[in-house]
Amino acid sequence: MSFLSGGPNPMVIGLLTSGIGVMMNMVMMILICAGAYFVLGDEWSNKLSSDRAAHRKLEHKLDAVTRKLDALAASLAQRPQRPETAESE
Repeated sequence: MSFLSGGPNPMVIGLLTSGIGVMMNMVMMILICAGAYFVLGDEWSNKLSSDRAAHRKLEHKLDAVTRKLDALAASLAQRPQRPETAESE
Protein backbone atom coordinates (compact mmCIF):
# COMPACT_ATOMS: atom_id res chain seq x y z
CA MET A 1 0.00 0.00 0.00
CA SER A 2 1.52 3.27 -1.04
CA PHE A 3 1.46 6.47 0.94
CA LEU A 4 -1.06 8.29 -1.30
CA SER A 5 -3.07 5.29 -2.55
CA GLY A 6 -6.11 5.60 -0.31
CA GLY A 7 -6.44 9.37 -0.29
CA PRO A 8 -5.17 11.63 2.42
CA ASN A 9 -3.87 9.80 5.43
CA PRO A 10 -5.77 11.05 8.51
CA MET A 11 -2.67 10.69 10.67
CA VAL A 12 -0.62 12.90 8.33
CA ILE A 13 -3.47 15.42 8.11
CA GLY A 14 -3.70 15.42 11.91
CA LEU A 15 0.04 16.01 12.29
CA LEU A 16 0.02 18.79 9.71
CA THR A 17 -3.04 20.38 11.24
CA SER A 18 -1.67 20.22 14.75
CA GLY A 19 1.68 21.53 13.53
CA ILE A 20 -0.04 24.38 11.73
CA GLY A 21 -2.16 25.02 14.81
CA VAL A 22 0.91 25.18 17.01
CA MET A 23 2.62 27.49 14.54
CA MET A 24 -0.46 29.71 14.34
CA ASN A 25 -0.61 29.85 18.14
CA MET A 26 3.06 30.81 18.26
CA VAL A 27 2.57 33.48 15.60
CA MET A 28 -0.44 34.86 17.47
CA MET A 29 1.52 34.92 20.74
CA ILE A 30 4.36 36.76 19.03
CA LEU A 31 1.94 39.29 17.51
CA ILE A 32 0.17 39.82 20.83
CA CYS A 33 3.46 40.27 22.69
CA ALA A 34 4.78 42.64 20.02
CA GLY A 35 1.57 44.67 20.15
CA ALA A 36 1.69 44.85 23.92
CA TYR A 37 5.35 45.88 23.76
CA PHE A 38 4.62 48.71 21.33
CA VAL A 39 1.52 49.91 23.20
CA LEU A 40 3.16 49.81 26.63
CA GLY A 41 6.41 51.20 25.26
CA ASP A 42 4.51 54.14 23.79
CA GLU A 43 2.67 54.76 27.06
CA TRP A 44 5.91 54.54 29.06
CA SER A 45 7.50 56.98 26.63
CA ASN A 46 4.59 59.41 27.03
CA LYS A 47 4.74 59.07 30.81
CA LEU A 48 8.47 59.68 30.82
CA SER A 49 8.13 62.81 28.68
CA SER A 50 5.27 64.12 30.85
CA ASP A 51 7.38 63.42 33.96
CA ARG A 52 10.24 65.38 32.41
CA ALA A 53 7.88 68.26 31.62
CA ALA A 54 6.56 68.27 35.19
CA HIS A 55 10.14 68.18 36.51
CA ARG A 56 11.10 71.16 34.32
CA LYS A 57 8.01 73.04 35.49
CA LEU A 58 8.91 72.43 39.14
CA GLU A 59 12.50 73.50 38.47
CA HIS A 60 11.27 76.81 37.01
CA LYS A 61 9.02 77.40 40.03
CA LEU A 62 11.86 76.59 42.41
CA ASP A 63 14.19 78.95 40.53
CA ALA A 64 11.58 81.72 40.73
CA VAL A 65 11.15 81.22 44.49
CA THR A 66 14.94 81.17 44.95
CA ARG A 67 15.30 84.44 43.03
CA LYS A 68 12.55 86.06 45.12
CA LEU A 69 14.19 84.90 48.35
CA ASP A 70 17.58 86.19 47.19
CA ALA A 71 16.03 89.56 46.33
CA LEU A 72 14.33 89.69 49.72
CA ALA A 73 17.58 88.82 51.51
CA ALA A 74 19.42 91.53 49.54
CA SER A 75 16.80 94.15 50.37
CA LEU A 76 16.89 93.19 54.04
CA ALA A 77 20.69 93.42 54.05
CA GLN A 78 20.51 96.97 52.64
CA ARG A 79 18.06 98.17 55.27
CA PRO A 80 19.59 100.19 58.04
CA GLN A 81 19.62 98.39 61.32
CA ARG A 82 17.53 99.87 64.07
CA PRO A 83 19.41 100.55 67.23
CA GLU A 84 18.28 98.27 69.94
CA THR A 85 16.62 100.10 72.74
CA ALA A 86 17.21 99.08 76.28
CA GLU A 87 14.01 98.45 78.06
CA SER A 88 13.66 100.29 81.29
CA GLU A 89 12.90 98.28 84.28
